[in-house]
Amino acid sequence: MKVISCFNFKGGVGKSSLLINLGLTLAYSKKKVLFVDLCENSDTNRRLGYEKSDFDTSVYGWLTGEYPVNKALYEYEHQSNLLFIPSDFRMNDLVSKIQKKKDWYLLLKEQLNVFKGHIDFVLIDNHPGRGDKRHYLSLAASDLVLIPCDDDPSTIDETLDSIQAVESFRENGFLIDYFVVPYRLKSKIELDYVMKELKDYKIAPPIRHTSAFKNALKKKQTIFQYNSVYIEKLREDISLLIKKVIV
Repeated sequence: MKVISCFNFKGGVGKSSLLINLGLTLAYSKKKVLFVDLCENSDTNRRLGYEKSDFDTSVYGWLTGEYPVNKALYEYEHQSNLLFIPSDFRMNDLVSKIQKKKDWYLLLKEQLNVFKGHIDFVLIDNHPGRGDKRHYLSLAASDLVLIPCDDDPSTIDETLDSIQAVESFRENGFLIDYFVVPYRLKSKIELDYVMKELKDYKIAPPIRHTSAFKNALKKKQTIFQYNSVYIEKLREDISLLIKKVIV
């Protein structure tokens, strides 16, 4: 079982969409995939076509011991080998609820052990920002961190800080690998800028921008349900990312 986090302190860089498209592609290739949503925005749920109100249980209830994981686990209605544990409005309070426990940041890592032998990939979505240290849970649990990045200078700065956060865990003995993923870039000029600014760090194959993905979301369709030549190129990019970085 491989645990992958999509992480960047900057909001709006495509963490949830990258994670969803990655998970759908892995599931389409017959891998067993589990999404864990640590973001109260519930973008992961929404990109699968659900709303917060569709669920009575969540990551919060599972990690705080309100109920066992089987009560928080949901199967994606269009693909039985894709499971997810949704977030809810209480996610902002998660760390304050659990941090009195010794080594609280290891809680998610420990709780995920139940899926070993049953799940091939666990994909964790993170909330932007660094205030409540929720990202400690995902970084401590992860084997690989993907850091999506566009060409906005502020995103570059936040990406560098995000890399440093991963490095601090590595320095403390956590065996985490990471890659920056140039994401939703519209031109070679934008890609070259990102590559230049981050040339000293590990960079994955880029994912091209396409407005067709938004069109698919509006119709509540995934990249495997929506037919478009641009979506086909997006699928190609995601498949290359998996080949080069993940599998």
